Amino acid sequence: MESGFPESAYLNDYIHSKDSIPNLWKRSIGQMYSKWKMGRKTMAFLRAHNQLGGTNVDYIGADIGGFYNDWAFPFQQIFTYIDSVDARLSQSLKKDMAPYFKVMTKYAAYHYMVKLSPAQKNNLAVILEDLIFTFHTNKRLYISKSNASDYQWISQCIKSMAMAENYYRNYADAKDTLNDHSKYLGLNGREIAMSKNIQWILANKSEAKIIVVNHVIHTKTASQYQGELYGHFTPMGQLLKQKLKEELYVIGMVYGGGQFWNKWQVPSERFIDTIPTPAKDGIEGVFQAISTQDYYINLEKTPSATHPWFKENTILRENDYEIKMRPSEWNACFYLNEVRPAEPVNPIEIPEPPYEG
Repeated sequence: MESGFPESAYLNDYIHSKDSIPNLWKRSIGQMYSKWKMGRKTMAFLRAHNQLGGTNVDYIGADIGGFYNDWAFPFQQIFTYIDSVDARLSQSLKKDMAPYFKVMTKYAAYHYMVKLSPAQKNNLAVILEDLIFTFHTNKRLYISKSNASDYQWISQCIKSMAMAENYYRNYADAKDTLNDHSKYLGLNGREIAMSKNIQWILANKSEAKIIVVNHVIHTKTASQYQGELYGHFTPMGQLLKQKLKEELYVIGMVYGGGQFWNKWQVPSERFIDTIPTPAKDGIEGVFQAISTQDYYINLEKTPSATHPWFKENTILRENDYEIKMRPSEWNACFYLNEVRPAEPVNPIEIPEPPYEG
């Protein structure tokens, strides 16, 4: 799901009925899922499913480590592992990272941009790249002191943090109006990170069936110019499509109208708003013309006469903003004629899981 890769280890523990951590919901999947009843109920469902036995389900976050906020937290498991295999490296790494944890323990992405000097940003990239190199060089030694599974997981956690730094740098360059960063323009760093994390899952769980839950902007399978901020955007879906080809099956979602939470990230500012009318050349009108009832459609079985339209760029509405996409980027689609805002969590109804550590 669209949550941090290293942090997801604790949520995976939870759905396997293992001991957890304090404030699990907040720390393991972030507010995009934990603030809403459906997100927490989904995790509880996965836990109940695994308790019944049969097919085993894992939860893994596909997104960048730190997920915009706290860098100290995902590094806790990295340090715990390195303590056990290379105490000298762990000591020097903690010293090198200490100044960054002071700045990047809350709103990490923002503080990276406004509080770190260019030299500090470059040094952070070097620290992480050196750490990746050290892990690769000492692979046999580290596995001999632990096991292959733990080594592989921590190695990818480190790469995820390095890709997060790359994304922050990419985003800062795109927002920089004083200097020309045209060769870096676009927010592709996060897409690369998500595709690499998913490819790691494929490599380490070769027999698994994987469901990836992400916003449409990430699951698209073609590059388009998406405006000034996104730039010439190459989505995660396209990077995975190049790797998986026909093994990747993409299901999109279109909705006719309804309401949504505006400014949902801040509860004190959150309010229910009406979803704007879609663009005249948008995809919504076509799907609404098929039926105003909710439905699922296999786009691979559409008449050949419709295929030229599927290959054209069209507009897709995402609540209060729009993206460009070709309908042919999807294999299938859900159409919901009217949507409503998610229900916020009532802590009394769905409290934090008990912690007995």
